[in-house]
Amino acid sequence: MPEKSYKNFLLLKIGLILFLGIFIPSASVIFPNNFNFPTLTLAGIVGIISLGIAMFLISVTLKPLRKLIKATEALGDGNLNARIDIRSRDEFEEVGNSFNLMAGKLTSTFQKLEQDKNLIGTERNKLDAVLASMNNGVVALDLSGSVVFVNKAAEYITGYNGAELQGRSIQDFIHLFIDKQEVFSKTYCQEGYNQICLLVG
Repeated sequence: MPEKSYKNFLLLKIGLILFLGIFIPSASVIFPNNFNFPTLTLAGIVGIISLGIAMFLISVTLKPLRKLIKATEALGDGNLNARIDIRSRDEFEEVGNSFNLMAGKLTSTFQKLEQDKNLIGTERNKLDAVLASMNNGVVALDLSGSVVFVNKAAEYITGYNGAELQGRSIQDFIHLFIDKQEVFSKTYCQEGYNQICLLVG
């Protein structure tokens, strides 16, 4: 991931605030009373040294934040093993521990989803094998009445192969009749429907 040009803006902003916090009070004391070059030079040197020390301390203080940002970016890129080790004994450490807990839960959830997906795939393969080996024609539909599976016997009975039927409405190719009266899919697809019908292609 490319480096962001604004990653140190917070440090610069805090540094500017510190500079103004040091410069303005110093200037308000120095200028009215001791407006001479040596005093101003000394005040400037002291201010710059103080600013440098403050910037260093801020940089050290914000180091855990940079670690947290990198770990968050890694997790966002799909690295579920991303963890962060912060031992600053402050709020940053607490945030780091919360991040690790969240990342651990995400990892566990994705692992369980993957296991469930594999289990469903295995069970579906078993079911498909059982249905395919049946001598009776079997047509499986989704809730909208579209074909999701047909076995070999159903292909033979209807005269269509599985690829031709996949995703089509059952009403398009199966027409059942009782005494010349057509029975529609909304009737024969009902649970418990058990009538002898004539299939007309």
